[in-house]
Amino acid sequence: MKKPQLGDEHYIHFVTSRTFDHFPYFKEKKNCLILLKNIDYYRKRHKFKLYGFVVMPDHVHLLIEPFINADGIKPSAEQSIKPSAEREEKINNTRLGDGFIPSPIQNIIHDIKGKTAIDIRRQSDIHDKIWQKSFHDIQIYSEKFFNQKLIYIHNNPLQAGLVKNLDDYLWSSYQNYYLNNNSLIEIDY
Repeated sequence: MKKPQLGDEHYIHFVTSRTFDHFPYFKEKKNCLILLKNIDYYRKRHKFKLYGFVVMPDHVHLLIEPFINADGIKPSAEQSIKPSAEREEKINNTRLGDGFIPSPIQNIIHDIKGKTAIDIRRQSDIHDKIWQKSFHDIQIYSEKFFNQKLIYIHNNPLQAGLVKNLDDYLWSSYQNYYLNNNSLIEIDY
């Protein structure tokens, strides 16, 4: 795996997004299912690869790789350059400056978080914010770094004291990798 260049989107990304005020929305099974359903939906829509994940009570970690075709054109570029009126309003609310065009990672995370928040609010009659506005993204630059982040993701529930045995934690790609359990969501290997 070659080292990524600044702004290069064709790499695997380790993404972390937290809930607003660290509220444990994802302690509830129904909210975890909503989030995974939206990750799977937007994975197909944005054509990204999902290599690993963990849903913790107040945050989520993802290992994802955005799709870029052979010409180097991002599938969401047209949408990013000329967004719909509804999307333009959302982008304006997070715009960093004139001419800001969201990256594929920003589009993916924005869509997953937005739809998940809508669905949780509808099912739970919650009116508060669900997510912090920002997210943290690190580009993976080597196989060793990828493995380090995947191990971190899988051990997160154990480190947080949520389980004593990782086999017992459903909301992680640990289930996919080590128990061959693809019942909640399939991942890319």
